Amino acid sequence: MSRSSPSAINVSRNTCKLCNVSLSRGGGTSKAKSSFNTTNLRKHLESVHSAQWTEVHDDEKRKSTSSFGQATLNPPSTSAAQSTITNVFNNKHPWDFDDERSRRVHRAIAEMIATDDQPVSVVNNSGFRGVVKVLEPRIRCQVTHTFT
Repeated sequence: MSRSSPSAINVSRNTCKLCNVSLSRGGGTSKAKSSFNTTNLRKHLESVHSAQWTEVHDDEKRKSTSSFGQATLNPPSTSAAQSTITNVFNNKHPWDFDDERSRRVHRAIAEMIATDDQPVSVVNNSGFRGVVKVLEPRIRCQVTHTFT
């Protein structure tokens, strides 16, 4: 039994692992790998293997919404309505120090420092600042020697 050489493999096609159907990877007549795509495989899964597609698609949704980088103190609304341009800009604007949301976060940080017996200077650490920025990008942290 002879094995086919790597040059004999048709890279413009892919095989569904569920039903062994050969599918085009797109790209037309181009042989460049960058022109290949997964659209045909996705459409095949949606139409022929809808139960498996739904399972995989739901898993991906769960993973993307539970990732650490997606965490915020004020999660986005689950309504299907599109945000207004004013709301989009307001969500990017940093909170004032007097803002109730900012006060609530600062109070929680102060409680964390007291509870965990951390030095006040922990708020100056780049790692702490990075976590705060991921959790709520609108928080402004000042480098300070006192915490108010």
